[in-house]
Amino acid sequence: MGGYIWYSTGSDVSGPKLAKALSFTHGKKTPKLGEVDVLIGWGCKAETREKYDPEKIKSSVATGELRVINYPSAVSNARNKLGLLSKLREAGLVVPGMVDIKGVTANEGVTALLNAVDAGALALPCVGFNEMHKGKPVFCWTKEDLEQVSNINKSRKKDAVKIHYFRSLLQGTEYRVHVFRDEALCAETKVLSKDPVEATAKNLFSHLTKRAKKAEKNLNATEQELRWVVDELASDLMRGPSHLQKSVQHGWELKPCDMGTVPASIISAAINALDAAGLDMGAVSVVHEENSAIVTNIISAPGLDDAQLEFYMEAIKDFAGSKNAEKKEKEAEKEAVNKASKEIIAKLTRKVRLGRLSQEKA
Repeated sequence: MGGYIWYSTGSDVSGPKLAKALSFTHGKKTPKLGEVDVLIGWGCKAETREKYDPEKIKSSVATGELRVINYPSAVSNARNKLGLLSKLREAGLVVPGMVDIKGVTANEGVTALLNAVDAGALALPCVGFNEMHKGKPVFCWTKEDLEQVSNINKSRKKDAVKIHYFRSLLQGTEYRVHVFRDEALCAETKVLSKDPVEATAKNLFSHLTKRAKKAEKNLNATEQELRWVVDELASDLMRGPSHLQKSVQHGWELKPCDMGTVPASIISAAINALDAAGLDMGAVSVVHEENSAIVTNIISAPGLDDAQLEFYMEAIKDFAGSKNAEKKEKEAEKEAVNKASKEIIAKLTRKVRLGRLSQEKA
């Protein structure tokens, strides 16, 4: 048997890449547990699969038939960013100031946001997100912007992406630390590597080109194009300038950095955050601001360059290898005990038989 890397549509590039490096089977479907002895949750969406049985996975682990790196349930929980940050905060980690407005009325949400700003729990400018980080975020410079929140979710269609929470915008140095259990494998830092205007224009052009392919044919082309541009520019203004949000689409990029240059507090926060989230490996985003290590996100299936792939591959091999050695040792001990037990029984049987023979002769 071998290993299986379970991924989803959003992680189907790095997932197969890692599987190939490890010579593991892989896919989006629920694995057959009896056919694998190592299961890796790599951004999988197990909860959407009919054959997914979390209790069966736990049972297989308990009996020693299966080893799991990143339980599918933990991967699913980490996908909900609002829930993740709340969990990390409860565990004592420092997270951005944030306000949960999910499930409350528009007026209650505005009141909660304004009160949080007055109390210093939410700093302006801030950004509003969907709990799963779907759709586009909403950027707020002032209290007046926050008061418009009541119109944000109201104006959206019933099935449209909603804004569920707001969090303070951080301006410190952003790191992404790749962690395997209690070890930091490597790190990246976010830097502005491209001209923001050129990068934004390129991104907008690409986006509009895709929209053009889905356009309704009965609209005037010129009018349609103008509507797209106006909509996109207005939306971008609401999301704030790229130099504040440090968007990868607007010229920012994650670049590998020497682990020796990463503050110890950042590495410690990343390892503790991964543990608090119930994950075994992944990439943890941590911002170093005013001597604080602030955790902003955990990605259970990060994109990997060749060097990072090597780090993950070696860590997984070491983990699987140590478990295999442990398993073989236990099997050897069990076999020795069984063998010893059989020998003892044989000796006792012989003694009993000889004793009976002696009695018969007497």
